[in-house]
Amino acid sequence: MREMQAQCAYTEEELAAITRAMEARFGRVNRVIQDFAPHGTRVELCVMATEGAAYQVVATRGMGARAMRAPAGAPNRAELACYLPREWDLESCAERWYWPLRWLKLLARVPEDEDSWLGWGHTIAAGAPLAENTALCALLLLDCDAVDPIENSRVRFYRMVPLFEEELEFVLAQGAQAFLEQFGARLPLAVQPTRPNCCATAPTPKESTPTPFDWEGADGCMVTQRVLAEDCPVGYCYREAPCGEWDSGWRFAAGDESEAYMADQRNCPAETLGHIALCDPQIVPILRTPAPCTFARGEDGLQPLKSILF
Repeated sequence: MREMQAQCAYTEEELAAITRAMEARFGRVNRVIQDFAPHGTRVELCVMATEGAAYQVVATRGMGARAMRAPAGAPNRAELACYLPREWDLESCAERWYWPLRWLKLLARVPEDEDSWLGWGHTIAAGAPLAENTALCALLLLDCDAVDPIENSRVRFYRMVPLFEEELEFVLAQGAQAFLEQFGARLPLAVQPTRPNCCATAPTPKESTPTPFDWEGADGCMVTQRVLAEDCPVGYCYREAPCGEWDSGWRFAAGDESEAYMADQRNCPAETLGHIALCDPQIVPILRTPAPCTFARGEDGLQPLKSILF
């Protein structure tokens, strides 16, 4: 059995320096989730937000108190951070909400428990979806910032980014830098359990599908089976940045799909705008609206929504 280690924590001066640096980067600390572990490195979770931002940040505080066994030249002290939507329920213990906190705590103890280190570009495979409402199943560590010196070394913050299995395979095969160069612009800052998979196979355009309107450029889109196979009218749709040369950026749904339904990629296949226009001609007048935009069905058909956060 592994010998129990004495608890390790920042000194008061170090804690004050780390907290100042965290608040300068992420916003004011408005909540601290305490760590009651009786031994080992004491790791708290700090919840921070900047006024007006669409996200909040949960970051570890304490992991960097113990130096990691890192290779020469690599940062040997680290903390972890995760960007979450402002509306993310941090009070809930349900796994669909709690998993980012759980993984921050688990990863913060990896260097001590395994006498190893964590750094930029490291990946962690969960072996299963991170929660029941998402197909995300792995984590990638990317840079946030280096902060104030602690005992002549710097504490580096790494952002915890969830990945799909195909994205993880890409990183393992070609490296984190190649992944960022090809897909970094499409990775959302805050966690989105149902975001598009950057490495999903692009669809083959259906040449047999006529286009009932003039259209230039990419005509690919994503649509739920509720619209495509169950003949439901489009009740909710939005346009975002395209995820490939084939993609127009449009996403269509009936509007009554659950998060669990949307998390299953089999329920959201790729199609062409022409095919969706044949299914529901009411989308045609809105298709030239530039991204970002969102529409929902009202009494007068599809109407723009002005206050949707992506």
